[in-house]
Amino acid sequence: MTKNNNKTNGNQLADKIAGLDKKTSILEEKLELKFENADHALDLQSKEYLRRLDMLNGEGERLRSMQATYLPRETYEINHKELCNKIDELEEFKNNALGRQAILMILLSAAVSIVVVFFSRSL
Repeated sequence: MTKNNNKTNGNQLADKIAGLDKKTSILEEKLELKFENADHALDLQSKEYLRRLDMLNGEGERLRSMQATYLPRETYEINHKELCNKIDELEEFKNNALGRQAILMILLSAAVSIVVVFFSRSL
């Protein structure tokens, strides 16, 4: 019986080893698949980073070209102040012209009145 027990134990041991070999093969395949998936994920991530970097570089260039069309705040303030000064000068000139015109109208009315009075007496 010992020989049969040994053969049975040997067969059981061989079956266990075969089962472990099969499980090891399955685990190796799964591990290999996991590494392949991880490599694929890294490739996708790398491509996405490159896409985003290209997009950001393009955005930076667009912003630089836009910035060239804008006046710096300092320049705007200077030009705005000069424009306000010119407007003030024009308003002052207009007001002076209106004042001169009013004085001229008064003098002209007075001259017409004097002429009318002078000619009415001489007739």
